Amino acid sequence: MTRLLFEKDMDEKSNYFLREFLKATKKTDDNISIRLSILFTLKHVAPIKFKALKLDQYLENVISEIKETVQKPTSYLKSVTSRIKGIVNKSRPLYDLQAKLDYWYYTKLLGYGDEYKVNDEMIKKIITDDKIRKVTDPKDAVLLYIYVRALACCDSEKYGKLKKYIPLLQKTAQKDHNFYTYFLTHVILYDTYFGQKKAPKSSFNALNELHGFCEDQLKFERNNVDLMSEIIICCKLCKAYDFPFYAKLVRNVISTETFLHYHESAVLAAATFDWE
Repeated sequence: MTRLLFEKDMDEKSNYFLREFLKATKKTDDNISIRLSILFTLKHVAPIKFKALKLDQYLENVISEIKETVQKPTSYLKSVTSRIKGIVNKSRPLYDLQAKLDYWYYTKLLGYGDEYKVNDEMIKKIITDDKIRKVTDPKDAVLLYIYVRALACCDSEKYGKLKKYIPLLQKTAQKDHNFYTYFLTHVILYDTYFGQKKAPKSSFNALNELHGFCEDQLKFERNNVDLMSEIIICCKLCKAYDFPFYAKLVRNVISTETFLHYHESAVLAAATFDWE
């Protein structure tokens, strides 16, 4: 009886999280890329349910939004404002690439080729060998790791050489437990191409480290809903439902009622979605 009640509660919360995730939201590059990544993942891990729920229509809409964003000309005022912000906040440029690179990465895996390729000059300006070698911030190290994996996938001939820096980025990310956990989840996400491929050995090595984190460092509380959801997603990508903390992670995330940001509602929708 208890198991049946839990499954019913799980289904209800899963439906709730999905509805919240699919609600209209502000069309920023960040929000569009988040929606794209989750829909892409669900399309490949649960194709039958994805089609039954007509989520392909949402994915098509996201692609249309990307096309509009890419083709929309930048006004002179916006261009000047952007340059001023860059001068005032010199740390921001590193993060300006993420959404654009997501557009290229996911659409390429969906069969669009290089239609949404990021401008090479923009990449050269933001990612350099020197910048990677000098990274000291664990958060920046995680982001650079994401860039390296995405770029190596999108154009291995030009950017595959950046993979030599992965051990350095990993070492820097390890300085902070939480950011290193995000590093590990992204090892699995990119290893599996967000659900397109079977998890390789490196994913299970990362999952083993995630087990250690759950055992020793993770606080199972509301503030870590985003992180716990990503770990659940990684367990599912590895089909590791026997992960020792899996049930505890699920119990903690389904109690969520409100969201601090769009990424939180997105990963909760993916984490609780029925992949079977």
